[in-house]
Amino acid sequence: HLHIVEVAGRGGVHAGPREAMTKIARQLDGKLTAAAFVVPEGGFMPALIRSLITGILLIAARQTKAQTFAELDEALRWLNAQGGPLPSRTLVLEALETLRGP
Repeated sequence: HLHIVEVAGRGGVHAGPREAMTKIARQLDGKLTAAAFVVPEGGFMPALIRSLITGILLIAARQTKAQTFAELDEALRWLNAQGGPLPSRTLVLEALETLRGP
């Protein structure tokens, strides 16, 4: 399972998204082979968000393998190594563009 998190704006990390992430991690635990969370971009906020996701995954006491990444290609390679079916990189990028809109 692949999650891509995009950082928008300069606001802080609020309780709502943290709680939602914890809930999602618990609901999907054991139902997936593996989960990769991609927070692209460099800088302080993306690094902070990757750290928060890692912390949430540790707190969620999960059975599913999960890891955070800064690069999509790295996440896809890791998911492939876990044995799960993967979308192509092109398909993922096309879906992102569609979600972002014009």
